[in-house]
Amino acid sequence: MGVSSPGPFQDTPAPETTAEITMTATTEPVDPGATASTGAFWGYSAKHDSLPVAAGRTGTMTLTLAPAAPVGTVVHGILHVDNDTAMGGANGSEIIGIPYTYTVG
Repeated sequence: MGVSSPGPFQDTPAPETTAEITMTATTEPVDPGATASTGAFWGYSAKHDSLPVAAGRTGTMTLTLAPAAPVGTVVHGILHVDNDTAMGGANGSEIIGIPYTYTVG
């Protein structure tokens, strides 16, 4: 996040200052019963195995659902498929969100 003075500016730079910024993000809940074979790219442990897929090709990952909810509970979720970048760190983008629904049996 960049912070700058609103101006107008003269021939001298704006004075140095500090700023305090507070942000809040609302995210979708994570289904604790869902585990992908590739791991969780955005998970707390950030342990994942990338699945390289070239343009026009396909790749396969397995999603295991092991619900802890009572029998008869209807569970809704979204499987987010994200890309990883060569930049390292937590850089990536969501490609698609695939909704799913199941009833615990």
